[in-house]
Amino acid sequence: MAMAYVWLLLFVFIIHTTTSQPTYAHRRPICGYGSCPTTVDHFLNIHIVCHTHLDTGWTETYDDYYYRYVRMIYDSVVQTLFEVSNRKFIAVETSFFSRWYNEQNHTIRSRVHLLVNNGQLEFINGGWSMNDEAATHYSAIIDQMTVGHRWLNRTFGECGIPRIGWQIDPFGHSREQASLLSQMGFDGMFLGRIDYQDKLLRERTQTMEFIWKASPSLGKSADMFTGTLPNVYWPPKNFCFDVNCFDEPITSENAIRKAKEFIRIAREQSLQYGTNHTIITMGMDFYYRNANIWYQNLDRLMSAINSLQEKERVNIVYSSPSCYLKALNGANRTWPIKLDDFFPYADAWNAYWTGYFTSRPSLKYLIKNANNLIQSAKQLSVLSRMSDRLSPKLTALQEALGLLQHHDAVTGTCKQAVNNDYVRFTSTAIAEAQEAVIESYYYLLQNEGYVSYSSLSFCNQLNISECAVTERIDFESDAAVIIYNPLAHPVQHFIRLPVRDFRYRVRDASGGLIQSQIVPINSKIMSLPERNSIAVSELLFLAILPPLGYSSFMVDRISSDYQSIITSQESQITDGSSSSADVILENGRISIKIDGQTGLLKQVGLKNGQLIPFSQNFWYYQGEDRFKGEKPSGAYAFNPSHHIPHMVSNAAKYKIVRGRLVDEIHQTFNPWLSQVIRLYRDYDYIEFDWVVGPIPVRNWMYDQGLEIITKYDTNFKNNGTFFTDSNSRETIRRIRHHRPTWDLETTETVASNYYPITSWMFIRDYAQDLQMTVLTDRAEGGSSMSDGSLEVMIHRRLLYDDGYGMEEALNEPGTDGKGLIVRGKHRLIINGIQQSIRQMRTMSKTLTWKPIPLFRKSVPTAGRTRTRAISRSDDYINFVGINKLLPKNIHLLTLEAWDDDYVLIRLEHFYEINEDSEFSTPTDVSLRNLFTTFRIISVKEMTLSANQELSASERKRMVWTPDFDPYANYKSAYDRIDNSVNENLTSSESEYNINQTFIITLKPMQIRTFLLRVESRRNCPYTGFNVPRKQRNRFSSNGLDC
Repeated sequence: MAMAYVWLLLFVFIIHTTTSQPTYAHRRPICGYGSCPTTVDHFLNIHIVCHTHLDTGWTETYDDYYYRYVRMIYDSVVQTLFEVSNRKFIAVETSFFSRWYNEQNHTIRSRVHLLVNNGQLEFINGGWSMNDEAATHYSAIIDQMTVGHRWLNRTFGECGIPRIGWQIDPFGHSREQASLLSQMGFDGMFLGRIDYQDKLLRERTQTMEFIWKASPSLGKSADMFTGTLPNVYWPPKNFCFDVNCFDEPITSENAIRKAKEFIRIAREQSLQYGTNHTIITMGMDFYYRNANIWYQNLDRLMSAINSLQEKERVNIVYSSPSCYLKALNGANRTWPIKLDDFFPYADAWNAYWTGYFTSRPSLKYLIKNANNLIQSAKQLSVLSRMSDRLSPKLTALQEALGLLQHHDAVTGTCKQAVNNDYVRFTSTAIAEAQEAVIESYYYLLQNEGYVSYSSLSFCNQLNISECAVTERIDFESDAAVIIYNPLAHPVQHFIRLPVRDFRYRVRDASGGLIQSQIVPINSKIMSLPERNSIAVSELLFLAILPPLGYSSFMVDRISSDYQSIITSQESQITDGSSSSADVILENGRISIKIDGQTGLLKQVGLKNGQLIPFSQNFWYYQGEDRFKGEKPSGAYAFNPSHHIPHMVSNAAKYKIVRGRLVDEIHQTFNPWLSQVIRLYRDYDYIEFDWVVGPIPVRNWMYDQGLEIITKYDTNFKNNGTFFTDSNSRETIRRIRHHRPTWDLETTETVASNYYPITSWMFIRDYAQDLQMTVLTDRAEGGSSMSDGSLEVMIHRRLLYDDGYGMEEALNEPGTDGKGLIVRGKHRLIINGIQQSIRQMRTMSKTLTWKPIPLFRKSVPTAGRTRTRAISRSDDYINFVGINKLLPKNIHLLTLEAWDDDYVLIRLEHFYEINEDSEFSTPTDVSLRNLFTTFRIISVKEMTLSANQELSASERKRMVWTPDFDPYANYKSAYDRIDNSVNENLTSSESEYNINQTFIITLKPMQIRTFLLRVESRRNCPYTGFNVPRKQRNRFSSNGLDC
C-alpha cells in the first residue's frame, strides 16, 4: 500500500511537471493575419483597435511611468484578454513590455505566449521606443528597432515579428522612416499627426491612405503603404472608457442609443476613406490601467451595434492594425501615391511644431556622441573576439539610446527633470561602454603579444577643452593617445588636446615626428562655470588613421633645446584692434576675408580664384506674446513675433591666430556669444565653432525668450529652393512658402519654412555651378528665408509653455542655474555642385562616425632619454581591423556581435541615384577576407532589423498597386556595376551565390544586412595599413588562413 502511494505521488508529480510547461509550446500559432476576424462584404466594417501609447519619458521619467502606470496596464490587459477569446490588444513599445514580461512568473508568461500565439496580443512597430522622425539619425533608428525586434523574436518566435509600423505620435514624418520600415519587411504603417491643411484635403479627396514612394533610388523596395488615422490615436468623442475619462458608460438601457451614435461617427469617418473598412482607435497615453472597464463597455457597445447589423449594414469587430491592413489589401484597388514627406507639422494656423528641431541642443549632442561610441564599441567587441564578455557591457547603452530616440527625448520636448534623468542613465551607460572599449584594446594587445603596463581612460570633457591626462604632461610624465577610427576607410582627423602653456612634441607609432601647433583656447570656453581645467591652449595635430583601426601617438613636453619644433608649432596672434585693414586668411585651398572694421566675414575665395561675396552673423527671433492670443514659442512650437530676425551685434571684437596647421579668427560679439572660425591647412571647408549662452532674459514679466540663429549669406540665386537631408540619408528639395501636395495658406511665414536638419542643408546656384552646404554636429532646424541665405537655429531659451503637454517652459538652467551654455560646430563648404556632393557625403560620415581617442599617462622607463622613440611597447601599437579598402561609396554601417559564432554586418551604398557620375553606380564588395581577426564561413541575408531572413520576408510581403509609378522610367544614368575599386573581383564572380563567392552588389542608397557565421583567424590580421615596418613580418600572409 505504501509503495502504491509512492507511485501515485510520483505519477502526480510527473503530470504536474508536464502540465506546468507552457501551453503555447504545444499549439500551432495563428497570430498575425491568420488571427483576423471575419468581415462582411458590402457592409461598413468597423475595426476596433485597443491600444495604449506609452511614452518612454515625457512629463515623468521612464522609471516613474513604468512603476506608476505600465505594470498596472499590462497586468490588467493580460488578465482581461485571457477571459474572452475575441478581445484584442496591441503592444508597441518593447522597452516597457520586455521589462514587464521579465518580471512575470511562469504562469503569467505562459498566458502571454498563449495570447500572442492566438493573435489576441499583437506586437506592432516593435521598436524599443516609438522614435522621433525629425531629429533622429537613420543609424539610431535602425538600432533601436533592431533592439526591440531582436527581443520580440527571441521571446515569441514567428509571432514576435512585427509587420506594421505605428508612428502615431511623432510630430511630422520623414520619408526615410517609411523607407527603413519597408526594408525591415513591414507591409504598412499608420500615422497619427499630419498637417491640418494636408489632412483636410485628404479627407475631402479620400486620400488618407496611400502608397508612400519613399526613395527614388530604391524604387519599389522602399514603398510603404501608409494610412493616416482619423482621430490622431484617440477614442471618438463620448466613447472613452478609461479611469481618466468621464464619458457615459454603456448599459443595457442606453446601449442601442449609444450604438447608433457610434455608427453615425463611423459612417461620417468612412466617407473620408476609400473602402468599406474604417479603423477606430480606442486608447490614449497610459490608458488601460483598468482594462476590464474598457472591454466591458466595448463588449456591450459592439453587441448592440451588431444587433443592428442588417438594419444599419454595419459589422464591428475587435481588430488590429494588421487585420485592418489585411482588409485594405483585399480591396483589390489601386492607391494614390506620395513622394515628399510630412514636414513641417502644424495643428493650427499659428502652431508650427518646428521649434523642437533645435530644443535642448546639449541633449541632442549627447545622443549623437553616445551613438558614435556604441558603434565603435560594438565593432571592437567583434574585432577583439571577446564579444561574449564585452557585449553585456554594451546592453545598457544600446537600450538607453533606444529610449533616447523617443519622440519626447531627442526632440527636447520633455520636462527638465526628465532631461536630467536621460542624461543620468545615459552617462552611466556610456561609462560602461567605455570600459568595454578599453578592454577590447587590451585584448587586442594581448592577442599580438603585447603587455599593458598602465591604464587607459577617456577624456569626456574635450568639448570644453578639458582633459586631466594631457594637462598634466610634464618632463616626468608623457601621454599616449590611442585613436580608433570606426569608419572602414582611412581618415585624416585633426586632434585637439588641452595643454598648459608649455611646448610639446608629438610622435607616431614609428617614432616619427608629427607636425603640431599650439593654439589658444577661446576665452569664453576658459570661463565656463563647469570647467575644471588648468589648460590654456590646445595642442593640434593631424592624425592619419587606418580603416577600422587604431593609431597611437606619444605626446611629451620638450625643453628649449628643441627650438625647431618650438618654432614650427607656435601660433602668431594679432589683435584686431591694432588695425582697421581687412584681413585675409588662406589655407592653400580657400581663403576668407574679414572686414577689419567689423571683424565679420565679407568674402570667400575658392581654389579656382573665384571670389564669392559672403557674410556670417548671429541673429535672434523673439517669441510671440502669449497675451495677444497667439501661440507662444515653446519646446515644440516655433512662433516668432516678427518675420525678420534681429542682429545680435553688427560687429565683433576679434583676434587672428595663424600657424602651420590652422588659421583662426576668434570673435566676441557680446558677453554671451563668441565664435572661432577656422581654416585648416589644405582643407576646403570653413569651420565655425560657436559658444552661445546663457541667453539673456531682460524682463521676466514681459520677455518671451529668444531663439538664436546663425545665418550664412551669399549672392546665390536659388529661386526659393533649398535642400535638407532626411535623417542623414537622402536629400529632399524644399521650396519656400510651398507644399508639393496642397496650396499652403499661412501667416507664419518663418516657422512654416523651417525644416529638420540631421546632417546637412544646402542651396545651389545653377548658373554659377556652385553649392553652399552647411553640415551640423547635431540635429537642428533651419531654412532659406531669402535667396543666397541659409539660417540654422542653434539655441533657444523660452519663458512660456506652448501648451502641448510638457507644462513647463523651455528654460534650461545650465550648470550654475543661470542658463544653458551651448558649444557647437558647423562646417561650411562652397564649391562646385559635383565636388560639394562628394564632400558632403563623405564629411557627413566622418562627423557621425568620429574617431574615438583614448588616453594613457605614461611614465618614462628608467634611463630613457628624450631622443628615444618608444617609451613602452603598448604605447605604440597600431591595429587594423579590415584587410582591404571598401569602395569609396560603400560604408560599413554595422559590425555587431550576434549569437555564438555569428556577427551582424550592414553595408550601405551612401550615394543616391544619379547624384554622382562616378559613385552613383551599383558597386560590388567582396566579403571574403574582409576582416583581419575573423573569417567568414557562411552568409545569410536578413531584413534591415535582422529579425527574419530576407527571402522569407519577401515571400510574405503584401503587394500594393499605385495609381501610377513616377519612378517606373527613372533609371540610373550610371547603371553599371563598378567593381574596379574592390580587390579580387572578376566579372564572372559578380554573378554569384553569396555563400560561394562572398561577393555582393549594392545599388545606390541600398543597405544590405547579413548574418555571418565566423571563426577566429590565426595570427594574421594585417596587410599593411599604416603598420610600422618592423611589425609587418610578424603576421602570416597565407590567404587560406586569412
